[in-house]
Amino acid sequence: MKNKNIIIIGILMLIPAWVFKGGLKSHEILLITFFIFLIPSIIHFYIVKKSKGSPYTKLFYFYFALIFTYSLDQNYGIMSYVDNLIPNFLEIKSYALYIYISAFLILIFTILIIFLFLCKFKYSGIKILFTFAIIALLINSFDNRNSNFFDKKINKEYVYEKNLQKKEKKTLVLILDEFSGINSYESDHVSGLKVKKKIENFLIKSSFDYYPNAYSLSSSTATSVPLLLNFKYDDSKIEFYKKNYTHDTRGSLININKDFFLSENDLLKNKFFDNYSGNHIAVFQNMGLNYCKHNKVKYCSQYNPFRTDYNYLPGVKNKNLSRIVSLWKLQGSITSNFIWRVLRIRTIDNTLDPYGEKMTATHLFDDVFKKIQNGNESLFFVHTLFSHNPYGFDENCHYDGSRSMRMDQKKDLVEWKTSQNNLERSCVIDIVEKFFNKLKKNNLWNNLEIVLLSDHGSRISKENLSASYLSSLFATKQGNKKSQAFDDKLSIQYLFFKHFDSNGG
Repeated sequence: MKNKNIIIIGILMLIPAWVFKGGLKSHEILLITFFIFLIPSIIHFYIVKKSKGSPYTKLFYFYFALIFTYSLDQNYGIMSYVDNLIPNFLEIKSYALYIYISAFLILIFTILIIFLFLCKFKYSGIKILFTFAIIALLINSFDNRNSNFFDKKINKEYVYEKNLQKKEKKTLVLILDEFSGINSYESDHVSGLKVKKKIENFLIKSSFDYYPNAYSLSSSTATSVPLLLNFKYDDSKIEFYKKNYTHDTRGSLININKDFFLSENDLLKNKFFDNYSGNHIAVFQNMGLNYCKHNKVKYCSQYNPFRTDYNYLPGVKNKNLSRIVSLWKLQGSITSNFIWRVLRIRTIDNTLDPYGEKMTATHLFDDVFKKIQNGNESLFFVHTLFSHNPYGFDENCHYDGSRSMRMDQKKDLVEWKTSQNNLERSCVIDIVEKFFNKLKKNNLWNNLEIVLLSDHGSRISKENLSASYLSSLFATKQGNKKSQAFDDKLSIQYLFFKHFDSNGG
């Protein structure tokens, strides 16, 4: 095999297909291509040329083993399969530590196998591996992990007729994922007493009726929300519900989404949307559960890691670099995951979901506000993860990505989590209150019916399962009547059904 062919093979193996799939700006593509393709290609050209007529030594084969491993890793996304390839036989408690140790072992093992393969089959081995690698490159270049596919499949907006009249009455359903209830375990903690009072004052000020003892039938979103939206609220049937309605493979209400890259689960039935009197629904969702396949949904927006114009909370580090490296990680290579992890220590933040939803929380509510103000929809359904862990707010409600990395370092994890969770809840209320004040200022408040709830609790203390895992927020606002607290211990599934007076059950 001529040196010219060796040079070409090496250069092709270095092509970063992910750069052209991430919706990056032109100058970002040029800059990244220069650093991770052109410079390595020049180095590769120099190494091969320097070896002159007889490059085929063990050192050369090891060098090419590195190139082939890098290429296969980039284009097959080996990191995505790590936990299936190596069982956690050492029972490492930290999932991140287990995954990265396993990934490192797989990387070393792959390099060694390819090296031995090349030593045995020499030129023929290079040709065989090149065939596998080039096929992987082509598949990766045209697969669905790209910005265009994301926008096409998730984000949509119905074009209304010009004479369509806007409805006066509008309804907002706002689900704050993993936000523990008023009388929860977290509220009884020393760090939660002020937060509990703050939540109650916020609800009273905004004319909400609220249920301090509300709880969820399940601590899992994949069970809690489908039951809620399909008016299944009988506590005694929860095991039956799980088995027949929300089981991850045979449930009739929810199923795993085959396009996992877009969202984890599809909601198969939604009686709430079915029964809603209006025909135009706007949905703002996270990637955990897809509501947008319903025929009444005319506007669908999901947090988009490819989007370049988000307004971030103060404190986010190197926004553009954070987005670029996170998109590289999204492609699933071990190399990108290690680089992403190292840079996260001081240089970047993780812009992927759910981290990204927290750092763009105010942008979400700006988008919801604009849709309520200008849209023709009558129902606005918002399910956000910005209230969910991993944690990321500091005492000023600025974003601090290092807090999500501290969890495994804390000896008294429950204590730290509880204090941080209460800080998070306080910041969530601040952001939601600013959104509500904006609605009031723009005369959108009085005619807006609001149902504010969480799908389950914070899930921090297993010893206090009901108070931590199931305690949930539930509050409703209709008009500007005086706020009232109801101490009844009722499930959010029943309260949701009761509020909308549907014919389900």
